[in-house]
Amino acid sequence: MIVFFNGKYVEEQEAKVSVFDQGFLYGDGVYETMRTYRGVLWKPDVHMKRLEKSLAAAGMKLPYALARLIDQAKALVRKNGYREARVRVMVTRGVSASKGAKFQPNMKGRVTVCIACYPIPLFTGKVALPEVVADFFPVERSFPTIKTTSMFPLVMARMHALQQSLFDVMLVDREGYVSEGSVSNVFVVRRGVLYTPKAGVLQGVTRDAVLKMARALVRKKILKKIVYAYFKKSFVRAADEVFLTNAPSGVVSVVKVGDTAIGKGKAGPVTKAIYQAFIDSL
Repeated sequence: MIVFFNGKYVEEQEAKVSVFDQGFLYGDGVYETMRTYRGVLWKPDVHMKRLEKSLAAAGMKLPYALARLIDQAKALVRKNGYREARVRVMVTRGVSASKGAKFQPNMKGRVTVCIACYPIPLFTGKVALPEVVADFFPVERSFPTIKTTSMFPLVMARMHALQQSLFDVMLVDREGYVSEGSVSNVFVVRRGVLYTPKAGVLQGVTRDAVLKMARALVRKKILKKIVYAYFKKSFVRAADEVFLTNAPSGVVSVVKVGDTAIGKGKAGPVTKAIYQAFIDSL
């Protein structure tokens, strides 16, 4: 694999970070994950705007324009020869001013920038709507509106999902409310109404695209309305439909949560309509 690392395209074994890098020491970094459809990066401008917000919140600054990252990501996909790829952009605060001797963020040092890409199956536009199984996991995400590399709680959630052969787990906070998945955003359909949390979750790029499509379904009277609301596990279990969204997978239908079948145990009409609108938009 060829990797973009601090201004150069290098072989993966040459892309090495210092043990004193704050990304290694403290998980002090931000990132974005994108993918291509038919070899073309999907909504890179939107992803970079979100990265810009994460960088600003973290007090980090790139040595060049974000538009250059898009060009570098596109070039990286070509250099690796992938017909279809998932692309991950990572920025850390760089080498610690004290080299880890004390907890002292490096506020003025050079940031570390890395872009990696991974091959994924070729998108033909004829992919069937995935039907998956999910469950719940009790954990809260720190700074949910920032895509930070400080992901230990999500790593624990993701490990549980993999151990249980689940597509994902939906995170449940200390008050019992469902927020988002470990790698996805959550949507619930009940009696023709689409529910999704409004705040305290990552504003996913795919999520935002799906919400625009859902508003079109409201105008067509396929959906009654969209409600931004906090809900608990019992609300999800009693849903007619549940679906998840993220950049690599797009839209997936959750047909079972734990031991509970959702609706009729198969993708419902709203999820199918959302999925088709999403595919048609690509």
